[in-house]
Amino acid sequence: MTSTSRKTIWLIKVAEPTPVDGKDVHLMRGGILSKKLAEKGHTVIWWHSTINHQNKTQRFAKHTLIKASPNLHILFLHSILYKKSVSILRVVSQYGMARAFKKLAAQHTPPDLIVCCLPPLELCWQAVNYGMRHKVPVIIDVQDLWPDAFMKFAPDVLKPVWRLLLTPWYSMVRKACANATAITAITDEFLDWALRYANRDKTQLDKSFPFGYDDTMPDGDAVSAAEKRWESLGIGKNPHDFISCFIGFMGRHYELEVVIEAARRLQHDKPGFKFVLCGTGDNLEKYKQLAAGCSNVIFPGWINEAEIWTLMRRSAVGLAPYKKTATLIKNLTNKPVEYMSAGLPVISSLGGVLETTLSTYGCGITYLPGDTDRLVNILIDLHNNHESRSAMSINARKLFQDKFSADNVYGEMIDFIEHMSNRY
Repeated sequence: MTSTSRKTIWLIKVAEPTPVDGKDVHLMRGGILSKKLAEKGHTVIWWHSTINHQNKTQRFAKHTLIKASPNLHILFLHSILYKKSVSILRVVSQYGMARAFKKLAAQHTPPDLIVCCLPPLELCWQAVNYGMRHKVPVIIDVQDLWPDAFMKFAPDVLKPVWRLLLTPWYSMVRKACANATAITAITDEFLDWALRYANRDKTQLDKSFPFGYDDTMPDGDAVSAAEKRWESLGIGKNPHDFISCFIGFMGRHYELEVVIEAARRLQHDKPGFKFVLCGTGDNLEKYKQLAAGCSNVIFPGWINEAEIWTLMRRSAVGLAPYKKTATLIKNLTNKPVEYMSAGLPVISSLGGVLETTLSTYGCGITYLPGDTDRLVNILIDLHNNHESRSAMSINARKLFQDKFSADNVYGEMIDFIEHMSNRY
C-alpha cells in the first residue's frame, strides 16, 4: 500500500472487549477489524465506551484516548454506568455517549470514512449526521435488530404502547439507514431488514459480512497457564469425560435453564458428562442457584483468549442454547462460529439461519427451545457415536475455514472499506 492510499478511518463500536482490558483479551468484530485496518497502514480511531459491558465497570473516570498501536487509537467516551444490559440506565448511558461523540468529533479533523455499528442507535444517528455535515461517507454495520429486538419484552396487549415508547429509536434507525452511504450486516437477512428501514433497494454498496473469528493459537505461556487452570478445575483430566462448553454473556438471549436441567439428569447415570458454562452477565447468579447440587456443572466466570482456545479443544461439543426470538432467527451469531473454529459440533436451540447452516453443512444439531429431553438424547447419542461426532467436527472446521476465518472475512471487509474510501 502506498502512502497516498492510506486513510483515516473512524470505527464506532461499543460493548466489546478492547486491548486495554487485559493482556490476553479475546477481540471481536470491532477489535479485529480495527487491528487489521491499522496493520494495513490506515490511521484508525476506534470510538468506544469507558464502560466495560461484560463486567459492568468503568474503565476510566473521564473521556480517555489510548494509543493501542502505532496506527490505532481508542477513544473511550465517558457516560453513566449501568448494571443491567436491558435497563433505563443503559438508554441514558447511550444518549450520553452520543452527546460525547458529537462534542469530541467536532474537535477532530474529519476522517476519510466512518464505520459505525448498529446498535446503539444514538451513536449511529450522530455518526450519519456528522457524515452528512462534513461530506464523510458512513457505513452502518448492522449487528443486532434494534429497536425490533425489544418488542418481544412487551406483552401482546401492551405492544402498541411499547412501540410508542420506542418511537425515538424507530426514528433513529430509519434516519440512520436512509442516510448512510452504505449498509453492511452480519447476514443477508439483517441487511434486508436495514434496507427496509432505509426504504430503498439493495445496491453494490450494500453487502453482508458474517462474524469472523481469529483462531490463531495464543502465546505459548498463556496457553500453558490456561491448561493448568482447566486441570485444576478437573476439566480434561479424564479422557472419558464428555465436555459440553458454553462461552458467552449470560443475558437475555440464552436459555441455560435447559442445559442445567440436562446436566442434573445426566450427573448420576452418566458421570462422564461435564458442562462448563463460561461468562458473566445479568443472569449468572440465577444460573448458579439453579445448578446447586449439580457437581457436573462448572462456572469458571469470564475467561480470556487462551482459556477459550484451550477449553474448546478439550470439549466434545459447543452449546448455543438460545431463546426463540424473531431477531435471532435471522442471525448467525458469533458463538457457533467460535465453536466451529475448534471443530466443535454445535448443539443449538435456535431456528432460522443457524439451524439451516448446521443442517446444510452437517456440523451440528438443533433442538426446540425448552426441550430438555431432546437435548439429553442428543448429548448421549453423540457420546456413544464417535464416528458421527467426528464427521460433524470435520464439517464444522471446514465450514469455518471456508466462510468464517477472520483473515478471509475481514480481509474482504477491508477491501470493501478501502473501495468506499477511495470512491468518495
